[in-house]
Amino acid sequence: ESINIEHNEASEWVSILEPHALSVLGTDKIPQANDIKKIITILEYKQEGTFVTPALINVTSDRQVLYYTGACYTLGLLTKNGFLTSQGRLLLSKEGDERYVVLADRFESCDFGWSWISWAKVNSMINLDPDSAFVFLRDVVPGLSEDTAKRRATTLIKWLEVLSPYHREYKE
Repeated sequence: ESINIEHNEASEWVSILEPHALSVLGTDKIPQANDIKKIITILEYKQEGTFVTPALINVTSDRQVLYYTGACYTLGLLTKNGFLTSQGRLLLSKEGDERYVVLADRFESCDFGWSWISWAKVNSMINLDPDSAFVFLRDVVPGLSEDTAKRRATTLIKWLEVLSPYHREYKE
């Protein structure tokens, strides 16, 4: 059933609901693509205008290509239609390890990363406990089966492991 919120009530509702915005995530906000290097490869192909096939990124199915392009979207590197965003272009303008610095920033600032950090009550990805990934998903992503949550937790753990060394400290 729909509700109507009057214009003069909107700011009150926003102040009530905003702190809870990332306490529940849809399954589409959780990546399912373990190999972070393939994300960079997809972006390179997208920049060239090349259609990404399973063979190009060394996976076995179109479904897996969708997992990786979905991960690029989740990180804000591609639009829903598969075009590079400014963040994706920024990443590709960097070389070597600098690309991983950009990815670490994206990890922390995307919906699932910031939600995990907030849920864990820590201030950055380097303070996350990898072993909390499954419980985080179970708590924050309704609709994931236990098996799916376990699989997706492996992606979060792998990304955290790969990207944590590239975490950038910001001044308070």
